[in-house]
Amino acid sequence: MHAAPCNFTVRLGEHSFDISAPGSGGPTLMQAIYLSGLFTPPPLCSALGRCGRCRVRYLARPNAAPDVTPNASPDAPVQPGADATPGVPPDAPSAGVPVILPAALNPVLPFAIPPVLPKEQTVLTPQELAEGWRLSCLRQPEEGLRLELPPWVQLNEASGNDAPNSGAPNNEQPQDAATAKPAASMNGPAWAMAVDFGSTSLHFARLDNAGESGEASGPDRHSGPDKHSGPGSSGGPVSLSRPAQTDFADFKTVNPQMGAGSDIMSRLALAASAEGRKQLHQLSLAALRGYLRRQPGGMCREICLAANPAMTMILLNKDASGLRAAPYRLDYTGGQYEQLPGLPPVWVAPLISPFVGGDLSAGYASIAMRPGPGLSPFPFLLADLGTNGEFILALNPEKALATSIPLGPALEGSGLACGTEAREGAITGFQLGPQGLLPLLFQAEGQSGKKTDGAEAPGRNAHPRGISGAAYLQLLHLLRKHGLLRADGSFEANPSGALGQRLARNFFTLPSGEAAFRVYAPEAAASAEHSRLCPCPSCAARPESSPAGSNPAGSNPAGSGQAQGRPNGMFPAGSGPAGNSQAGNSQAGQTLFLAAGDVEELLKIKASFSLALQILLAEAALPFSGLKGIFLAGALGFHCPPEALEGLGFVPPGTGGRLRAVGNASLSGAALLLRHPELRPGLTRWASRVKTLAITDQPDFMRNFVRHMNFPL
Repeated sequence: MHAAPCNFTVRLGEHSFDISAPGSGGPTLMQAIYLSGLFTPPPLCSALGRCGRCRVRYLARPNAAPDVTPNASPDAPVQPGADATPGVPPDAPSAGVPVILPAALNPVLPFAIPPVLPKEQTVLTPQELAEGWRLSCLRQPEEGLRLELPPWVQLNEASGNDAPNSGAPNNEQPQDAATAKPAASMNGPAWAMAVDFGSTSLHFARLDNAGESGEASGPDRHSGPDKHSGPGSSGGPVSLSRPAQTDFADFKTVNPQMGAGSDIMSRLALAASAEGRKQLHQLSLAALRGYLRRQPGGMCREICLAANPAMTMILLNKDASGLRAAPYRLDYTGGQYEQLPGLPPVWVAPLISPFVGGDLSAGYASIAMRPGPGLSPFPFLLADLGTNGEFILALNPEKALATSIPLGPALEGSGLACGTEAREGAITGFQLGPQGLLPLLFQAEGQSGKKTDGAEAPGRNAHPRGISGAAYLQLLHLLRKHGLLRADGSFEANPSGALGQRLARNFFTLPSGEAAFRVYAPEAAASAEHSRLCPCPSCAARPESSPAGSNPAGSNPAGSGQAQGRPNGMFPAGSGPAGNSQAGNSQAGQTLFLAAGDVEELLKIKASFSLALQILLAEAALPFSGLKGIFLAGALGFHCPPEALEGLGFVPPGTGGRLRAVGNASLSGAALLLRHPELRPGLTRWASRVKTLAITDQPDFMRNFVRHMNFPL
């Protein structure tokens, strides 16, 4: 039985948008908003109530239940049965019993605002709560709602009129998936498109000269797609606009499925229903068509898709039930052409196992299958760390082992208090020098006048928008190196070194009681002459150099411990950044920090990596010294220096020199398979022979995982 639809309105700036979504029992309010296709989803924490980026402000609630009394006395008892709170999803994770604001902060609004939930108290300030801001991941759509979105939300310009929801402030209606035509001009030269369809972001690369003779480089549309053979040689090779091995110009956009949550399982849960699967499928198609529509001319003859199994199944609108629960199974293996409405023929890179997909097989091809002379890379490890950690241990051209392990979305910029993806304005690294802890910002090409695409530049006078996963790891390494982080991941109040002691002045306590380390504050960056984050002796001696709310020099008590993420007696209560929420730091100019809970999430990633590496090598009876290289794909390898990964224990001491960053190996491999289609049959055969280890099913997995949950001494 389908939930009755409800209609509500959201406001962004001066514009309003109408959205229609299932009501009670359907998607959360967050999902209804960000799966509408109207807005670019921010990095969300998958309804954990931690990031705060899904916040909305209630402007009108005409159909609120009459028993909602926001202006009740602060002394009134909290009534039991809070699970029946209107507007709260019955399965909202640990939303908790509604709380009552102090009388001074009770909002004076002409409608019944939803009661405050405990999780909302930890990520929203009392003032924000009083103004009507709530977390949409913990709420459900209601008929007639009027909501306001925070200013950092952006309109989704990628999908154009393909957006599934018709509530945009224009009269263009979305095209039906069954009748949509290819969104590319027929005039001009043929070209092909490589696509890395990641869980959090999509990467596209246009490859020109796809058919110099004017013939399609893919299978003939009228005779039906050839499931296995690649384009013939008569059309000529495909060449990249900016040819390079692993680093070429590409277009990046947010995966519109992020509106369902940042992790893969949230997408699979939504896709369990026919309506949810169709919605995610249409959003995915709209993103690809949007890229094609913006191209300057010519016809896209062919697409090569590299994606994990879940993203592949959703894009192709296939049943993904085998990926939702154990025992997991892979019902589709790729390695063939597919026809999607409104797109040219799509060749799908072969999938290996339920959670090792075409992104890894394409990445393997980019390393091991490039034509021409060269040194053999075998044996090597390819690691792609995202929401899942996917690993391939390639022993020789005929034999390989693979495994995967869930990591959560932390490395993709989601689920961490101040996390963001590696994008313009994000902190992607840190430097420690005479001027203190200096963030390095990701800068797009042309922004600095000196840097190129993807470069880092000191950001003292800029206002960062968040911290990337790789930057978090660099920060952990710096804190560990200078004694501010213990082997178990807890903060150290009294490091032994002088530099560590000065850096410890940046510890403070969040309003929730959680310990944190401040890495950027707008008031600290305002002056080029003096920074409150500066640990140099001259700055440390000045009283004003202590960040607001942190301990003055020498005031940290001896001894330490940890309770609820906070060393005992370490920080004064309520010393969080004034006027700044614990999370949701997507705006430029807000305080950015490392929370104790963030350390735990990142330590899990380290444990997953080192344990997976250990198990794969043991299965192959191969010592670590026998590996020629460890290839790190994605943002982690590009932005995180090998010494940081070695120092944190991802690899054994003294072996960081074997780490190699290969950038977006998935996109590079997809481009290679377009330029050399003769490689496709061999890659498909190779993928079918890979042995997959289900390491999480091993009886001693949890015991070994806990053993890896520490940093090197």
